[in-house]
Order: sequence, then C-alpha cells, then structure tokens
Amino acid sequence: SVEDYVSDKSPIMPFKQVYSRRKKNGSDSNPILMTKTEWQTSLSELVEEANELKGMKEQVVDMTTAMTSLVVEFKDFQTHIRVLVMWQR
Repeated sequence: SVEDYVSDKSPIMPFKQVYSRRKKNGSDSNPILMTKTEWQTSLSELVEEANELKGMKEQVVDMTTAMTSLVVEFKDFQTHIRVLVMWQR
C-alpha cells in the first residue's frame, strides 16, 4: 500500500545513490522508496553513508547558522519530517 512508504524528495544525488540501494521496486521512475520501518531504522546509517560519500564531517546545525546545508524532507501520509544536515570540512 502506498501509505506504507516514505519518500525522499531531495534532489541531492548522494542521498539518491544511498536510497537507491534500498528501493523496493525495480523502477527508475521512483528511485527512492522506503517503508516507514526501514526509514526509522536506517536514517542514521543513511546519513553516515552520505557523509562518507561527501568525504566530509556531518553536523546537525541551526538553520540560521548554516553556511552550507542539505535539507532532506520525508513525508508519509500523516507526517512531515525535516532533517537538516550540514556538511562542513
């Protein structure tokens, strides 16, 4: 059921590469698709993997102080969750 999925709307390629390894269907039309359980259990790991891809240290920061930020927005059928990740050398 479509309600069982959370999708990442971010256009940032590193996250697409990470999530593509966990996609539930074989279609490139929707390359980023996770169950809510997978999202809950995998978010920290996915951030770490994206961090490794960027070769930078991950920091969660206040939006007003961020020089460079990557906002990843997840939406399920009831909830909007925003994760702000700052990449800083």
